[in-house]
Amino acid sequence: MSSSAKELAANLASVEPSIRSVAFGQLSKLLPELSPETYRSISIGVYYYFWYCDGALAQEEASLAIAKLDQLVDPANRRAWTQSVLATLVKFWERLDYHRQNKFLGLVKDLFEAQYEQLFKNGFEKKVIADWNQFLTETVLNDDKGKEIVLELLYRSRDIVIDRCETASALFLSIKPFLDVS
Repeated sequence: MSSSAKELAANLASVEPSIRSVAFGQLSKLLPELSPETYRSISIGVYYYFWYCDGALAQEEASLAIAKLDQLVDPANRRAWTQSVLATLVKFWERLDYHRQNKFLGLVKDLFEAQYEQLFKNGFEKKVIADWNQFLTETVLNDDKGKEIVLELLYRSRDIVIDRCETASALFLSIKPFLDVS
């Protein structure tokens, strides 16, 4: 890993909010250029970046910003990036107290929402859904260390899918009168 990636990861994990903020801005610019080999250390930096966010609004903004990082990664490397971020969460899950678990579950929700947004954009193609399910099964859901977060991930994923289905059915119901006319 390059010294700039190490420095970036360290700055993301800084206790100084101004250093973390600048580092996150740099990450947004550098992430498309980073190799999958650097993702693990960068995702640990992102973990601590979020760890130090205090206050509901700051946490919500940081959570959404972290979830949007996925869009900056080369599509060929998105799975590696997502796997790295989720594996970091699983790795550190047992160290979290109840309140931080809730905080990080908000992040998990936003990360999953970003993934399902990609599925939605791809029209929920069977192949894309199968790839996502295979990814989850082979990575996060297959980790013996993080059984508690695995259950939470399952529940969060289920909730997001249900929300998506409700949105899709509401959309269908709102255009149904127009379909009946034709």
